[in-house]
Amino acid sequence: GSSSTHLGLKLLKNLENKCELYCIITEGAKISFEAENKKNLEKICQEQFQNICFLNDNNLSASVASGSFSIEKTIIAPCSISSLAKIHAGLADTLLM
Repeated sequence: GSSSTHLGLKLLKNLENKCELYCIITEGAKISFEAENKKNLEKICQEQFQNICFLNDNNLSASVASGSFSIEKTIIAPCSISSLAKIHAGLADTLLM
């Protein structure tokens, strides 16, 4: 996860002006990124991305959590084994899952 976070950021940069984006950063991703890079992930995202809506993973009342919210595509990058297992099992205890 932590060494792959930069790939998620690159993906956001490539897609930022091509479509409407909502980004959910998990607590685990924040902790891993900040431990490895000694930088604040939320601050980097605020500085680098103006056209992306960043959402708190614990905000289950966010608009994207609604079944009526239209989503064309979903990308999870990077995706930990834990996240993949929760998605496969249908567990939904955070905004991402």
